[in-house]
Amino acid sequence: MIRGLYTSTSGMLTQQLNMDVISNNLSNVETNGYKKDTGVMSPFHRELLYHLDSTNILQSRLIGESAHGVQLSQVITSYGQGNIYQTGNPLDAAIDGDGFFVVQDGEEIKLTRNGSFKIDSEDYLVTGEGYRVLGHGGFIIIEDEDFTITGEGVLFEGDMEVDTLLLIDFENKDNLDKDGHTLFSAPQDLIPVQPQFNIKQGYLERSNVNTAQEIADLITTSKIYGANQRMVQSYDQILAQAVREIGNLK
Repeated sequence: MIRGLYTSTSGMLTQQLNMDVISNNLSNVETNGYKKDTGVMSPFHRELLYHLDSTNILQSRLIGESAHGVQLSQVITSYGQGNIYQTGNPLDAAIDGDGFFVVQDGEEIKLTRNGSFKIDSEDYLVTGEGYRVLGHGGFIIIEDEDFTITGEGVLFEGDMEVDTLLLIDFENKDNLDKDGHTLFSAPQDLIPVQPQFNIKQGYLERSNVNTAQEIADLITTSKIYGANQRMVQSYDQILAQAVREIGNLK
């Protein structure tokens, strides 16, 4: 009885965390470069169950396994390509293909797929948050807003080449750490690879969240939560009745 109560409670807690993940995806549907998260659930430690023979303990037989509830074991990020749409703003750049833009946040290097850039007061190309965008030659300086970016990421002011956007990618993106909504950081031991990409100036990449699928998942998660909640209430009623019945025994 108590085991069932704990199992249902763990189910409620897990689905609550999963609803938080789905809700965060839905709240970032319009966030450029956002990559959706998915909660992965796993059972608690499983135990073997035996039927015990009261006359001969050696003849006890295995009847299966039991897990004491479920848990949200990890949250994985999907790095699939989001839809690319035209903005007409020359400071916007979308990555059609693999890789990440490289930006600097203080002393830290960050990665992003959000190419909504601007030029700051010192003529540096920066992200919307103010992080400086890195090129092959270091920080990118744009002195004339009438510039172009080729598909290979080369920046030109008129006929003069300024720099080339630095893009990197990784074979195993599962080891990247999400930092906020659109920034990622890579462990130092993660080896970068050269991505295959095409830069589209005047475009941005939408989030890769499928709104209809997320709403369906949210409804399913809510129903599972409700089912576990009803089980907890049933266990509570049964336990209360058992206490009352025991009190009436003479």
